[in-house]
Amino acid sequence: MNEFFSLSSRISANLLEERKRFSNLSHQLNFRPGAFDLGSIQHNDFNLEGLKLDYNSSLGLNQKTYGINWQDLAIESQYFSQSLALSGAAGYRDYFPAPKNRSFSGFGDAYARQEDSRREIKYSWNIGLTHDLYAPKKLLNPATQNLRLSANLYINRNYSLSYSNYYNLKKRELISNSLHLSRDLHCWKLDISINQRNEYWDYRIVFFNTQFPDALKFQTHDSKRY
Repeated sequence: MNEFFSLSSRISANLLEERKRFSNLSHQLNFRPGAFDLGSIQHNDFNLEGLKLDYNSSLGLNQKTYGINWQDLAIESQYFSQSLALSGAAGYRDYFPAPKNRSFSGFGDAYARQEDSRREIKYSWNIGLTHDLYAPKKLLNPATQNLRLSANLYINRNYSLSYSNYYNLKKRELISNSLHLSRDLHCWKLDISINQRNEYWDYRIVFFNTQFPDALKFQTHDSKRY
C-alpha cells in the first residue's frame, strides 16, 4: 500500500535521569504521490510507450525538546531529499534475425514472415534525478547540497548503456561519474566500465560466457590518479 502523505514523530525518555529525561524530538515527513501516466509518443519510426513520471520527497528534522518556546521552535539537523524519475519502453529494430529456413518456405505465411528483418523489440528505460541537502539550522541555507543523475537504456537490441554521476551543488564540482556499456553476444557478453571519483579513475573490460561466467572469463583493468 502506497502512502500519499505520511508524518511520524518520536521521542524517547530515560526514566533513570532526574533532569531532562526526554531526548530530542524527531519528525519525518514523506510525500509520495506515485507515478503519473504520460501516455505514449509516436512519430514515424520513433516510438515511446508507457511513459511514467514518478516523484518522491522526504523531510527529516529534530527539535531540542528543552529549547522549544513560543519564539523559537528549536529546529536543527534538517535533511531534505527529493527524486524525479522518467521511465518507459522503446522499440528497437532487430537487423540481425535468425536466418530464414528455406526448407519450409512453401508451407504457409508463418514461415514467410521470417523474411521480415526489421522486427521491433521493446525494452524499458529510465532516467532518474535525485536532490538532497542538509541544513544544521535554516533549510534555505544548507551546509551540503548534492545532485545525482542516473540513466539506463538500450542503444539497440544488443547494446545497453548505464550512466550515473554525483555533483556537489555547494562546491559546484563533479565528485564522481561512471559509465557502463554492455554488449550481448548470444552466449557471450562484453562489459566495459569506466569510473571516476575525485582525482581517481579506473576502467574494467570483462568478456565472459553467460552459462559459465566464472569458468570462462577474460578480463583486464587499470586505475590511475590524474
